[in-house]
Amino acid sequence: MKKVHYFTLFTLILSLFLTSCSNLKTIEGNKKIDTQLVGVWGGEEKDQQTEGVFKKWVMTRKSDGTFNLEFTFKKGENKKEFTETGNWWIEGNVFYEFHKTTGQTDTYKYTVLDKDLIKFTMLDTALEFNSESYTFIDRRLSKEVKTTAKEKGLTMETAIKVDNVKQEYAYLKANYPNHEFISQSLTNNGKGKSYDVLSIKTKEGKTIDIYFDISSFFGKNF
Repeated sequence: MKKVHYFTLFTLILSLFLTSCSNLKTIEGNKKIDTQLVGVWGGEEKDQQTEGVFKKWVMTRKSDGTFNLEFTFKKGENKKEFTETGNWWIEGNVFYEFHKTTGQTDTYKYTVLDKDLIKFTMLDTALEFNSESYTFIDRRLSKEVKTTAKEKGLTMETAIKVDNVKQEYAYLKANYPNHEFISQSLTNNGKGKSYDVLSIKTKEGKTIDIYFDISSFFGKNF
């Protein structure tokens, strides 16, 4: 009976280990993501970050390690909305969330409660919180993650393919009317692929970087 018991226990542990490994995916920069976290998620809390403030959000985590986070804050009759973008990855049971706007990375311990519920407990952040133990639940809204026109080009992974520089400015004019041009720079992914990065300020006053894949013409015909 003991042999059967140990064999059953070993099989269960092995099954859990293999299931855990099957959820991991390697992305750009040799980082890992947990595919269970991919999708569109929603959550809310009150008083934990700021006394008297109700906060809700929609978090879109993509399989390329990028995210789009839409916040709504309410205090009394006052309401404020804004969007953040960045990159996410995991190490063990720790979730990393890099915010492009602030250049800061928040870390959380995460637990997958089931396929539609994830618990997060904050470990480190640059922000001040009213609660010493900031914990929240993300609830799945949708498994599908669609990239809108304005989300394209916000990362190397979603860079817009162009055949010349003229197409870059034509894209900005069509998708970001009345924007203010800030700068243009050249970067690469470390694997021989080059990108033009155009920094602009949108008509809403938000500063963003747009990536263009210039591999079709960069370094050629010179």
